[in-house]
Amino acid sequence: MIDFEISQDEFAKVVRLLTKARTPSDNELVDLTCYRDNVKFVVTGRELTCRAAVELKGMTQLPLAILPKLRKVAATFGDKPLRIRIDAGRIRVNSMSIALDRITTQKMSDRPIDIPDDASVRDILALKFLFTMEEVAESDLTARFLAANSERLKAIARATESLAAFAIPDDVIDTLVTQAIKAHAETLRSMLRPAMISNRPN
Repeated sequence: MIDFEISQDEFAKVVRLLTKARTPSDNELVDLTCYRDNVKFVVTGRELTCRAAVELKGMTQLPLAILPKLRKVAATFGDKPLRIRIDAGRIRVNSMSIALDRITTQKMSDRPIDIPDDASVRDILALKFLFTMEEVAESDLTARFLAANSERLKAIARATESLAAFAIPDDVIDTLVTQAIKAHAETLRSMLRPAMISNRPN
């Protein structure tokens, strides 16, 4: 279960931006991640993070098509903040409850670094720019980081071989990859323990 409170304006903005120029279908899903003071919304091609008062952190997945309906429900509460609770099979908006089968939830732990088990290689490598290696180790992520880094090195080697005819050295490709990972880390900064990492130098 996740439990958070968000303002009417913030929620309306999120729904508007996620559904702009697209017709949501029941087959298209949105991923929500609640952590500390943030709620992150992700759909294909779009990602938004907004401030919220998070009571219960976690992750959930639900049909994108439900968001416009929730916005209409939210409007019935005037200007009051919205307390949204999402559990497997049910969404509660303030005092209103909606049953929906296609909702899945996942808990998040209290490790120094809280990242989903299915995080991408790019997400894992980005941790280097947000946390110390000691924090990575304390979160039992060292093995995953080393595996991700191994994939990075192999990819760079393949790219160097493919571009051999153009005499592009591997250090140039390595620099490009590092810059891309560092930029990606900034998109994760507000979600991954913002109080801890907000002043951490890169």
